[in-house]
Amino acid sequence: MYSDEIKTCPGCLFSHIERGVFKSHSGFMSQADCPHDRCIDCGTVFMNPRPTAEELRKFYLSTVMEGSVEDVARSSANRVLDKDKFAYFRSNRILPLIDHVPNGARIFDVGCGAGAFIYAMKQEGYDVRGSDLSKVSVDIGRELLGLDRSVIQVGDISEVPADQKFDLVTLWTVIEHLLSPEIFLNHLRENCLAPKGQIVLEFPTVDSLMFEFCREHFFWVMPPYHINLFSNQGIKSLLRRAQFEVVFEHCMPSNWYFFDSYARKIGIKTTELAEIKAHYPVLAPAFDRLLDEISLRQGKSSTRWVLAKRIDHK
Repeated sequence: MYSDEIKTCPGCLFSHIERGVFKSHSGFMSQADCPHDRCIDCGTVFMNPRPTAEELRKFYLSTVMEGSVEDVARSSANRVLDKDKFAYFRSNRILPLIDHVPNGARIFDVGCGAGAFIYAMKQEGYDVRGSDLSKVSVDIGRELLGLDRSVIQVGDISEVPADQKFDLVTLWTVIEHLLSPEIFLNHLRENCLAPKGQIVLEFPTVDSLMFEFCREHFFWVMPPYHINLFSNQGIKSLLRRAQFEVVFEHCMPSNWYFFDSYARKIGIKTTELAEIKAHYPVLAPAFDRLLDEISLRQGKSSTRWVLAKRIDHK
């Protein structure tokens, strides 16, 4: 399917790699039978071989992909429009972050989707802008959240505006999509960040209870939409090479799709799963709440984010 093979881990650059630990399954935004390797040093799992930049661009611009993105974008906008969902969003992305970001900071959100983070941070009084590759997502953000010039559509993810330097650049669930994450982080440091600037990376991680249980059935295994599934060690190695130091970490308390991922692992078909949920509507939410609590207690949530400060070595 794809032929661009890499020889080193995208997280730690270690070359001792366990080949073909699993292949992907067909699913939401996921192509079947894409091989994944695992770094023996840091544990990062990554698609290999992978698409070229042009192949990946065509995938993102495909009609099927844009149709899927529309559903995601509307759901994302609803995170700040729905009272209960906004409470979770604010408690786990906004409030922990603003403790580390001074008032008046200039913020840019890479891969902002419909712009939920931009909308929320503007309510906190910050100067926030963002960009996304998807015209559908940008249009939905303007329609539902009233975002106009704050959000721009770009042709390439590196197109962060050069008219000012930002105090904070955020990549909420973006780093796992990138073919060359280190190159992009270097680009941010050199061209987009103020001298004391910071970045946020949120990412689905293999250091999670869901991945331990489900492996290739882990919901976030969805190539080529997701290229890399970093470990915590892998993310920190990547950041150190790009001259960033982690100053804060946050585990997201909800894992999402734990029940669905485990059902897929034990061979329950999609139609059967729908019937189970219809007959036992409390089962999946109860299962997810239980595993959410266990995961959070162990520090093994399926998604986490880190705040890292720029370090310039003289």
